[in-house]
Amino acid sequence: MRLVSIVLAAILLMFAAPAARAQSISNLNVPASLGAGLQVTNFTARLSTTTHGGKTVRIESSDPTRLLVASSATVIGGAFVDIFVPNGQRDAVVTLQATDDPPIGVAVTSSTDGFTSDADTINIVQSAIQTSGFDTTPDELAGVDVIAVSIGVPNAGQTGLSALQRVRAGSQVIVTLTSS
Repeated sequence: MRLVSIVLAAILLMFAAPAARAQSISNLNVPASLGAGLQVTNFTARLSTTTHGGKTVRIESSDPTRLLVASSATVIGGAFVDIFVPNGQRDAVVTLQATDDPPIGVAVTSSTDGFTSDADTINIVQSAIQTSGFDTTPDELAGVDVIAVSIGVPNAGQTGLSALQRVRAGSQVIVTLTSS
C-alpha cells in the first residue's frame, strides 16, 4: 500500500500545474549619465506581463537632492512618482531631472507589489554646451550667421557632447555669445 501511495504521489507531481513565473520590472532607457540641471524624458519601468489586473508603479530616487522624478517634462519632480499602469499595458514612463549639484551616482528604483523591483545607477555629471554654425571666414555683407547651441553630457575627451539633453523643468540655462 505504501508503494502505491508513493507512485501516485509522484504521478500527481508530474501532472501538477507548473510553478508561476516570478513577475519583475525592468528599467529601460536608463541614461548612463545625466547633466546637472538637465532632464531625460523617456525613462521606462516595464512590467514583465500585461495581465496584472492594474498596478501602481513607484519610480523613486535614492537622493532627491540630486535626482528628481517627474510625471512629465513640464512638471518639477520630487523624490518619487506613482504611475498607474492599467491591465493590458506594461509601461510606466517618467522624466528624470538632475539638480545642479554634480558629480555623484544616484539610484533609481522601480517597484510595485507582486513584482521583483529593478534599480539602476545614473551618474550626475557637469553638463556642457557645444556650439556650431560659426563662419570661420566672416563676411559683414553676408548677413546674419545662424549659430546653434546644444546642451548635454560631455564626451570623454571633453571635445563635444556624447548625449543631448533638455534643461529640466523649473530651471534655466543662460548662454551668452560674444563676437570680437
